[in-house]
Amino acid sequence: MLQLSDITLRRGTKVLLEETSLRLDVGYKAGLIGKNGAGKTSLLKLIMHELQEDHGKIFLPNAWQIAHLSQELPETKETAFAFVRAGDIAWVTLQAKITEAEQKNDGMAIGNLLAELESIDGYRIDSRVAIVLKGLGFSDAELERPVKSFSGGWQMRLQLARVLMSRADLLLLDEPTNHLDFETIAWLTQWAREYKGTCMIISHDRYFLDEVTTHTIQLANQKLKLFQGNYSSFARQFEEALMLQEKMNTKILKKRAHLQKFIDRFGAKASKAKQAQSRAKALEKLSVSADWQEDDNHISFEFFEPKSTGYPTISIRADFGYQDKVILHDVSLNLAEGDRIGVIGINGSGKSTLLKSIARQIHPIKGEMNFHPQTNIGYFSQDQVDMLHLDETPLDHFKTLFPEVSESAARGFLGRFGFSSDRVFQQVDLFSGGEKARLALALLIWKKPNVLLLDEPTNHLDMHIREALIIALESFTGALLLVSHDRYFIECSVDSLWLVNQGTVSVYDGTLADYEVSQLATHPTHAHTKKMTTKVINKDAKKIIQQIERDIVALENKMQKIEKELADPALYEKNNADKLKQLSQQQAQLKKEIETKEKEWMALT
Repeated sequence: MLQLSDITLRRGTKVLLEETSLRLDVGYKAGLIGKNGAGKTSLLKLIMHELQEDHGKIFLPNAWQIAHLSQELPETKETAFAFVRAGDIAWVTLQAKITEAEQKNDGMAIGNLLAELESIDGYRIDSRVAIVLKGLGFSDAELERPVKSFSGGWQMRLQLARVLMSRADLLLLDEPTNHLDFETIAWLTQWAREYKGTCMIISHDRYFLDEVTTHTIQLANQKLKLFQGNYSSFARQFEEALMLQEKMNTKILKKRAHLQKFIDRFGAKASKAKQAQSRAKALEKLSVSADWQEDDNHISFEFFEPKSTGYPTISIRADFGYQDKVILHDVSLNLAEGDRIGVIGINGSGKSTLLKSIARQIHPIKGEMNFHPQTNIGYFSQDQVDMLHLDETPLDHFKTLFPEVSESAARGFLGRFGFSSDRVFQQVDLFSGGEKARLALALLIWKKPNVLLLDEPTNHLDMHIREALIIALESFTGALLLVSHDRYFIECSVDSLWLVNQGTVSVYDGTLADYEVSQLATHPTHAHTKKMTTKVINKDAKKIIQQIERDIVALENKMQKIEKELADPALYEKNNADKLKQLSQQQAQLKKEIETKEKEWMALT
């Protein structure tokens, strides 16, 4: 059980938590929600003892192991495989003890440690590592690459994989779906569902929270509130409580007005002095509740009515790529007014290349694209935020792009995106990632596009801004082409799918759920020999799979016999030292053979 009692936490002069309490029982999977800057990450650091509370106490069982997802890139010379394997602290600790016992030639200790290794399923650690890495999108060829050879996003995947390898009782995950694509999020969702411990998750991915969490923690107004149910359940409870509070506050305001009227009328009369004083005291106690408040930065906006085009708006018959390298070949598709299309496919398949090509940022290598004369494209790229000028204000950006618009009109429009009062005059370098994304989105909307090409538009956006964008897109009548790893956002915004796969783009005849099932079928979340399936491409491969499974069973039977002999106390007497050494060597050899067979099985399935 995790318990916070009367916690107060300050960062500088800012109070993040004030005399607030929380209790998470064993097995709770809680989503931690709150606006940016509320203190969500600081709360995780507090639980990790990286920050010190100003008041109150934190209670955790002494035996609990805690693992958290660090947002810092790892500095190591290890390979990806070794780095992730080291996340299993129990296995690492036992390996160190076994090595020490072998150096001392302590047979009794070796036997006990090997039995302990078996009890934690330590002989299958390499299979576990391979499953986690493949589930997070790594290929066989990448497993032995140095960690530092990967990009920042892929290094963060390795950090996540290392955390998932831990046997932690409490997992603290800060934006675990960042840097993941739709396929790997689906795998992580399944893994998190099967996780037996307690966890606290910060995420802006509503679908992920809905699928994984059993409880929701709201951080607002320096207080923590625990709700039963996932994010959607919380949203319903919050809306109901907000409506009830509004009704109560309306009654209170009427009551206050009535009391004030009595005081104003009779306060000066001696005969009514006591009654007036009594009502004045009642008035002081009668305050409007603010326990349930909507975000004070609530934002609502909409797209302009786009100019109508004929059919098709855009016609594509081309190969796309960079210089002479073809990424997508024989693309033959049309995009029409009213189309709402989600583009799916694994990372690196060419989704961004497709949108960038349609946006005319790069030219087709072969073929052509035809655009209706009225086509006006609004393109939001993954690095759109980086194109902002950090030394300029939101108003500066607007004036540069749209000099014909008056300052009052520009300020009114930007205010709908949260840039009102002084914020519209502040330099962009002072903004959070979410605020920069909102500004980029505002500038895009003012261009009045009738074709929207959105490549991961929800990166950096808070939950309530994502909701606002979903609502705005619902009324957009132009053509929409969307790439996003946020499943909830896709499901709310599109009605058909294009699949980018192995250099081709085609209409996907299915739903996101169908696609998720197809991806999970190729990437299991846990290794259990007895549950191995034999779904393969052809009969020859099926026979090979079945033979490997028989080999594994035979090897495991041999392993059990050796472990039974190693469990005999008489073996550890001095006159049996040679036999002990021989059995230990056989055990180590069998372990390697089992690991090799399991890797062969995984490669074929």
